Amino acid sequence: MIELLSEKTQKEVISFHNEILKMGRLVQGMFLKFKDAFFEKNAKLSKEIIKQDMRVDFIEARLEYKSMEILATNNLYGIYFKVVFLGNKIIGILENMADLCETMAKNNLDLLSYPNSINPYQFEDLFDISQNMLGESLKLFSNIIENKNTHITRESIELAKIICKTDTEVDALYNAFKRNLMGKARKDNFRSIMANIEILSNLEKFSDLTTNIAEYSIFILTGDRYKCSKEGFDIFYSLGE
Repeated sequence: MIELLSEKTQKEVISFHNEILKMGRLVQGMFLKFKDAFFEKNAKLSKEIIKQDMRVDFIEARLEYKSMEILATNNLYGIYFKVVFLGNKIIGILENMADLCETMAKNNLDLLSYPNSINPYQFEDLFDISQNMLGESLKLFSNIIENKNTHITRESIELAKIICKTDTEVDALYNAFKRNLMGKARKDNFRSIMANIEILSNLEKFSDLTTNIAEYSIFILTGDRYKCSKEGFDIFYSLGE
């Protein structure tokens, strides 16, 4: 039983879990800042995001070292072992999401240098959906240590299913916007069209990574690997727990 672990060890793992959440909130802040930069056509905000990515890289390196230290000095098992071991996966995902925010900020700077007649507010729903997906995935990850009864576990799986279904909506919206933009492409606006498409493409990748957080959170919670696909959020590998 997990309760046999010392209180000191439990606190150490919970602290590690909370630091991953703080990293997630930092990435969430980068995304919100990019959202403002894109809609407000704000070059200054875009440059701030590019600088902020270095901070996330540092946090990633520090937390990876901390996870190795915890695993090396404690005989972990159960959900606390999975929080530390699989938490590393989530750390890598969050770093990739920060990289995408940086890339989108650079795309936005490119976009601002071209004549652009595309109304950015037509993409507002896509941004809002992606923002909500990240918030829900971080909520899912935040609850896993306190999640000790079957009822809450079922609720967590249902939330992950909603996140997965939302990701398919993001894919559909992205493909629709891409077709629409390509239909408007001309010689004089081609660069701005492509810059918009590049931003939307990275936004779609950002949402995919958000779904990966949900997948790993459910793995930590249940010991079963679920996979999000167009068909739904379904189990495809079990540890037999």
